[in-house]
Amino acid sequence: MNILIVDDDAYIIRNIKNQINWAGIGIDNVYTALNASKAKEFLKEKSIDIMVTDIEMPQENGLDLMRWVLEQGYHPESICLTCHAEFDYARDAIKLGYSEYCVKPVEFKELEQILDNTVKKCIEKNKKIKMEAEGAFWEKNKRIVASDFWNNMLMGNYKGHVEEILKIASQKKIEYKFDAEYQCVILTVCSIQNDESGWKQDKDLMKYALYNILGEKFPYEDKQGMLGWNEEYLWIIIDASADLDIIEEIQDYLNVCRELLGINLAAYVSKEVFGENLREEYEKLVQLDLDNVRRVSDIYLSDQDALYVVQENRNDIFLKEGKKLLDRNEYEVFFEKVAKYIKTKEAWNRELLEGFLFNTIQLIFARLLDLHIQADQLLDREIMQGLTKSHRSVDEILFYLEKLKSKMCILSERQEQESKVINEVKEYIRINIETKLSRKDIADKVFLSPDYLTKLFHKKTGMTLIEYIIEEKINMAKTMIGNENIPIGEVAQRLGYDNFSYFSEIFRKKTGKSPSEYKK
Repeated sequence: MNILIVDDDAYIIRNIKNQINWAGIGIDNVYTALNASKAKEFLKEKSIDIMVTDIEMPQENGLDLMRWVLEQGYHPESICLTCHAEFDYARDAIKLGYSEYCVKPVEFKELEQILDNTVKKCIEKNKKIKMEAEGAFWEKNKRIVASDFWNNMLMGNYKGHVEEILKIASQKKIEYKFDAEYQCVILTVCSIQNDESGWKQDKDLMKYALYNILGEKFPYEDKQGMLGWNEEYLWIIIDASADLDIIEEIQDYLNVCRELLGINLAAYVSKEVFGENLREEYEKLVQLDLDNVRRVSDIYLSDQDALYVVQENRNDIFLKEGKKLLDRNEYEVFFEKVAKYIKTKEAWNRELLEGFLFNTIQLIFARLLDLHIQADQLLDREIMQGLTKSHRSVDEILFYLEKLKSKMCILSERQEQESKVINEVKEYIRINIETKLSRKDIADKVFLSPDYLTKLFHKKTGMTLIEYIIEEKINMAKTMIGNENIPIGEVAQRLGYDNFSYFSEIFRKKTGKSPSEYKK
């Protein structure tokens, strides 16, 4: 605790400073000033709890200093010293907020007693200020504290017995009744009606709007609802004894959000349970939401039958038909049938839907392998992440399948164009097989660079361009050698081999026989 002594008489200041047992009465720091100007500096720079000031000082007296203190919003406990005992001085000092009035010459024992009483008064005042601040903090933050408590209940973070939960609730000043039953409701966004609303871009603002409307519907002050957001869901806990029709109220809330915000929500309502069982009910509601892959906006109850009854799985039959379409390069038809199948099949839950999707992707990968196409040519990061993450809805899967269809159709067109180029190259080689063929001549024919054509030809056929030309020349040589009227040397020359030994070596390597042996 800090004290400031203000007097224009240095002798009086020294005596007061030396004669009082400051530590004994609880004073930590003693500051001194010979005038009001210096006193103001201390008041600005230090936290002054008690101020002792002379009334009569040159330039600016103690009453003027006190007026300034009040104007600045400082509130030290103040004691005035004066040589005059007139009532007018005392009256003015009290009006300005001095708590004690001491006449000079000062009796130090009397002053020490006054200071001791003032210190105790400061301690009580500080306690009161702290309690008021804590009370104001609680009033301001009780929704946050309550939301945190109930969210921990839903997350199963309070694993103790009922007595332990009651103790935590008491510490947090939460009204929690061990013999009361509660209902939990979780809400999640199914769809947004208008993309231009901005909700998708500003999800925090969307959460804020949904939370505020729910808070108005179930105000905490009425003790009907305790609500909050966790990572996935907007949730609310209802005291089952509350006089309200929870289904009607939730339906009204869904309607307001749909009409006012353009947001379609699904609500999942638990049965009535004791507080320690809320976690179990919450998990049931989450599973209901995960199985709601069609993202239908409605109210679902935890004790009703499963959302979707799993019927006989006919996915295998459909996937066999799909493979035939892919093998025929009918990619657009394939994706249209996949989308239609997903949309029209009723017996979907998350497990079945994801299994079907992964099998579909496997079919596509197999087809890419047949075409000697690497998967990264088709699947960019966005599509890959979208198709392999945990899926929340049919619409979400259809969105990424549509992107995949677009890319595969583009790839198919490119494949057709490349196949057309390769067929042109093969036809050119066939027609000109009896000439000396060069990469440049062939590339010029299809308007490609020699290097690009070489890479493309190898990708599409698995052979280099030179290997293919040699293969075709040897096949032609075999046909010509089989005609006894054409000498072997002439066959070599007609196929562009000036060096007969080299021709014989190539022929033997490809057929296992020399040209002469093959002719026999």
